[in-house]
Amino acid sequence: MILRLLSFAKYLVLFLIMALLAVFYRQPFFVFACLLLLFLPFASYYICRYVMSQLSVSVSVKTTESLRDIPVPLVLKIENPSIFPLLELSLTLHIESSFYRNADRERIAVPVTSHSTSEKSFPVTFGKLGGYQIALECYDAWDFLHLFRFHYHSTAHTQITIFPQTHEKTELPDSYYSEGFDEFDETQGRGLVTGDVTNIREYIPGDRMQQIHWKLSTKLNQWMVKEYGASASHCFILLMELYAGDETDQNHALDHTLEHAYGSCMELLHLGEPFFLCIYSILKDDFISFQIQNQEMLHDAFSQICYETPYRDPDLAYEKFQASEILKGTVLHVTQEGIHVR
Repeated sequence: MILRLLSFAKYLVLFLIMALLAVFYRQPFFVFACLLLLFLPFASYYICRYVMSQLSVSVSVKTTESLRDIPVPLVLKIENPSIFPLLELSLTLHIESSFYRNADRERIAVPVTSHSTSEKSFPVTFGKLGGYQIALECYDAWDFLHLFRFHYHSTAHTQITIFPQTHEKTELPDSYYSEGFDEFDETQGRGLVTGDVTNIREYIPGDRMQQIHWKLSTKLNQWMVKEYGASASHCFILLMELYAGDETDQNHALDHTLEHAYGSCMELLHLGEPFFLCIYSILKDDFISFQIQNQEMLHDAFSQICYETPYRDPDLAYEKFQASEILKGTVLHVTQEGIHVR
């Protein structure tokens, strides 16, 4: 408001000076300058309004997945089909995550040239794990005389998921190797774990070698794997708590839980053991489970989990699980403190 008042004041002073010079000197130059100053605000208003109405602004990221504390290029694409430029276009970005309550806003100013499509890239760093929504809330600009401000809302948005470091694997408790695998071997020996072949599909990196259909792969000259129907009365369940921590925790508990869960999943995939990744969704008031057979499935599962809403009860998922009628098995309870075999 102050800047606008100062701009109006400067314009009026200049106009009065030209008007006085035109009256006293009666020269065509001063009369023309006075008429031009009288016309300029209208021209400046309508030109800027026209340019803003023609602008097309979008936001994107170079990758939909990244790691914590690694800069990610955020790209703003601005298309201006008109013949007029803009001295400065201000864009307001809104960055938030379903995991965290605090939302960040960034304001970026860029010039806009005429008849152009320009891309501006800015590095953005995320210090916490989870799924982030990046939305272009609005963009605005002043006219050439800085007398009028034009404000437009936008629906452009993109998203990115921040994963834990993939090379960090969580060591599973000794009781998992001693109790979990023994129980798995016993049930497998009784024929309770694996069932009939229900599907044959192309090989995906991360599939177990035992699943390869060797005869069919030889005929088709490409890797094919067998999928089995589940007829087990026992299974391995990795139950993850989406505990957000207390008010002073600043979501470190949730970060630790995600790191432990991701590391455990990587360790299980490395061991070649099939398992289910399970969470409790307070939005759906129900459990969501993902059968993980390879790293691609793990990434898809985490991409969905990172947009869930965390809760304040540190053992909510396990308490709900105990009270449910879900088929029980060897449960790996993942919390901020680590992995617990239940």
